[in-house]
Amino acid sequence: MQKFTLGDFMIASQSLSNNLPGQRSDLSFVRQATRQLNSTFATAKSLGVLRASSSPVTFKLKGGLTKSDRNDFVQLEIAPGASFSSITNLINVKGGDVKVTSYFQIPGSSPQKVNTSKFTSGKKSQVTNSPFSNSFGISVQLFVQVRSVSPSKDIFYNSRITFTS
Repeated sequence: MQKFTLGDFMIASQSLSNNLPGQRSDLSFVRQATRQLNSTFATAKSLGVLRASSSPVTFKLKGGLTKSDRNDFVQLEIAPGASFSSITNLINVKGGDVKVTSYFQIPGSSPQKVNTSKFTSGKKSQVTNSPFSNSFGISVQLFVQVRSVSPSKDIFYNSRITFTS
């Protein structure tokens, strides 16, 4: 298993066929990009390209939300032909409740909400989504938004999102 650190994000991959940020030869640009705000779709932190794989691919994310920055967005490009029997998110939240929302975007269109789950502070929770197959013939974007439900509190989260073929 390979592990890559990308700012606040750790990427663990058992597959060598994915073009993940840790496999780029020049990480300085990637590290600099992770220091920028990631509070909107346009400024979402990119985790790279996820291609078809026979091995599970796991992204470990940790972050914090404050009174003035209530949203974190990450973005993952899913290549044509990539399919997953499940996408599982295991999350642990401290300091307040959060909502985690997934969106898919086809080039030229607006992001479309797929699902939203609420996670309670102090509990480790897991959500497994339906199977997904990119049969569009072009890459699509997966966005994950973590939003504070408790705007007056600082919140910290650790999340592990696993894509299983």
